Amino acid sequence: MTFMNRVRDGSADQRTAGLTSGDRLTGTGLQAKRALKKRRFLKTRPLGKQGSIAIFVALAIPPLILLGGTAVEQGYLLYRHELLKRTSQAAALAGQTYLADYYAAGGTYTTQSMANINSVVQTIVSGSMPSANFGTVVPTTASNGTSSVQLGTWDNTTKTFTVTTTKPDAVQVTARNTVLNGNPINTMFMGMIGKPTVELSETSVASWGNGLSNAGGFNTIIVNDLSGSFSSEIANQRAVDIAILNCISSGTNGNGKVGLTTFGGDPWMQNAASLAGFPTQTSYRASPYQAYLAGAYTGTLALATAANIGTMTRFINNTLNYCGSSGMQPCSGSNVSSGLYSAIKQLQAQNIANPSSNIILISDGVPNATARTYSTDDGAIPTPSASINTTYGWNGCTSGANACTDTSFWNATQAWAAYAGSLGINVSSVYYSGSTSGAAAIALYTAQLASLVKNNGTALVAPNPSSIDVAFAKFCSSMGAAVKKVS
Repeated sequence: MTFMNRVRDGSADQRTAGLTSGDRLTGTGLQAKRALKKRRFLKTRPLGKQGSIAIFVALAIPPLILLGGTAVEQGYLLYRHELLKRTSQAAALAGQTYLADYYAAGGTYTTQSMANINSVVQTIVSGSMPSANFGTVVPTTASNGTSSVQLGTWDNTTKTFTVTTTKPDAVQVTARNTVLNGNPINTMFMGMIGKPTVELSETSVASWGNGLSNAGGFNTIIVNDLSGSFSSEIANQRAVDIAILNCISSGTNGNGKVGLTTFGGDPWMQNAASLAGFPTQTSYRASPYQAYLAGAYTGTLALATAANIGTMTRFINNTLNYCGSSGMQPCSGSNVSSGLYSAIKQLQAQNIANPSSNIILISDGVPNATARTYSTDDGAIPTPSASINTTYGWNGCTSGANACTDTSFWNATQAWAAYAGSLGINVSSVYYSGSTSGAAAIALYTAQLASLVKNNGTALVAPNPSSIDVAFAKFCSSMGAAVKKVS
């Protein structure tokens, strides 16, 4: 036997040591031993990559569920925030709309008047966020200082709301989901990280104005009667003019236009805002009337900005006066239709003869035709509507010196007011008796002037300076309420 054979034989002997002769012959024992070694190896072998991933996933599942749940709750909180904001906005608009009724009832803050506004607000709130599901979102009290529904004034320049019951023009509503209010928003997943509840609140302010922005803003032409018979009312006219301008200034924030036209026997467009490019005045001629270059009705209206309103206010206080006074037109009778005609033409020239515009007529309503020739610019022609002309018996009176009478002037006034109304323009009237005497005559002219009101216009009778702001609440409310602030 060689050396190598002995080595191989020895190896075989070692491999078969401890086996029976049968095992050595069949090899069964060797296979069993190999299987035993394999099982021992598998038991003692360290974990591979698959086992490590399984443990990681098992450990990551809880925080992933928490993260996902928190994300879902964040989405729900965004929804609740938007719901709260929309509720406060709708409630503020509802309360603001009620302000016209508040003034109509006297404009004095009382427990009952506040209860009425609270009731209007709560109707909106309960429809959007019922207390059974959301708690009392807008808690109210009888005190304007502590309630979540408050009256006050809105400053368009500083964008601030001031709580007050003196001549309020705005309503502020605060909607709450807070612990103090007893209705915080409960959370589940966020509670696991120390945030069991979330507090939300939204405050909205609604005020008059800008609600008609899509229709071209809120546009107003004030038409003043400066005839001799009305000269005793100049102080009241100034007070009314300024009250109207204040209303427009606080409500429109420049979103609209305003103008001032006066009349005696003829209309006169006043450059009260000192506008550049205002129509050129020519030498005044009354027979037939001519004060401006032909067709000069553009450029007469000023943007209703605070600066322009301020300039117009100074003009009214310092310059506006009855006919024949310095800077005013000569006296030549009283023709209300001329003021209406001029106002309509100015609005048409600006393409705003529509429901966004207003004509406010301040007069005693007494027509007074003189023996002279009246022209187109006096409104002494038929309106473009044949049916309106027929209704009011108006055919024009430009044919000669005595063609126009007091009766035809009144027919013309009714016809042009009706025509303005057919365009959608809101026509309002303010009556003062002037030199008219006798209860019957005053009653007649009061009714006549009131009959000129069209669309959303209002008829006022002799408001004194202390009550003018209250009296013009309905006019101001026709500007359309708009949300001015959300915080």
